[in-house]
Amino acid sequence: MRLFFSFLFVLPFLSFTHTASIASSLSDLKKQVIDGKIPCRGVNLGGWLVAERWMTGGSPAWTGVPDDIANEGEYCTMKYLGHEKGDKQFDEHRRTFINEQDFKEISAAGMNTVRITVGYWIVGFDHTWGPNINTWKMYAPLCCAVLF
Repeated sequence: MRLFFSFLFVLPFLSFTHTASIASSLSDLKKQVIDGKIPCRGVNLGGWLVAERWMTGGSPAWTGVPDDIANEGEYCTMKYLGHEKGDKQFDEHRRTFINEQDFKEISAAGMNTVRITVGYWIVGFDHTWGPNINTWKMYAPLCCAVLF
């Protein structure tokens, strides 16, 4: 069984350009949500860091990939494309599918929490045992680089 991790971010209701005040606001908002003082209102950003064709059909990640392979997901698509081409396509997908403006719009819509699913392969190894222990190497690297 594969494990998917989720990052839960609490959105500040300020501009993204004020880093120090963002950190303080995030800390305060997170505490208020945890303490139950304000409700957690959130959204899931599926398909961004774990690309799935059914959610991201127009993404550059699937360019030049036959439907039967793309419909199997990121692993089969990367196996088909190889790292030289696939890394570039998935990097483009990750940099463009969700961006800073999306987070601003989510916040403006009254959401204060964002769930971001990432695959087990981001840790740089497969924590399971068996004949497929190196399957994580097939995925495009650095999926979380877009978060920081």
